[in-house]
Amino acid sequence: MHVRPFVRPHLYPQPDRADTWWHVTSPLVRTHWTAVIGPTAVADLLRLVAAAQRGIAIRAPHGLRALVTEGIVIPSPDGLYVSEHIWPPDRRPGPRYHRLLRGGVPMSTRPGRRRGAG
Repeated sequence: MHVRPFVRPHLYPQPDRADTWWHVTSPLVRTHWTAVIGPTAVADLLRLVAAAQRGIAIRAPHGLRALVTEGIVIPSPDGLYVSEHIWPPDRRPGPRYHRLLRGGVPMSTRPGRRRGAG
C-alpha cells in the first residue's frame, strides 16, 4: 500500500498583479481552472492554501503534479509554496512561472534552446 507523504505548504508573497488575479476561493477559479487542471487539482489547491494559512502539514495531494506543471504550486526543499491568488487561465504563464519566481534560468536562455524561442 502506498502512503502519501506529508508536505508543509507555505504562502509566497503576493505578486504585484494580484489585483487582476483571482482569489483561490473565487467561483471563477472553480469554473475556469477546473476545465484546465481538473476538479481534483482545484480542490487540492484550496486545501493547500488553507493548510498554508493555518501553518499545518497535510498529505501530498493527488493533483499535485497538475498544480506544479501549471506553475501554481512551487516545490522547494522546505515544502510547497502556493499563493492565495491565481491568474486567469487565459493568461497563465505555465511552467515558466515557477522558474522565474525561484530566480531560475528563463526558458529562452536554457542550453539547447535558441534565444527568444521560449
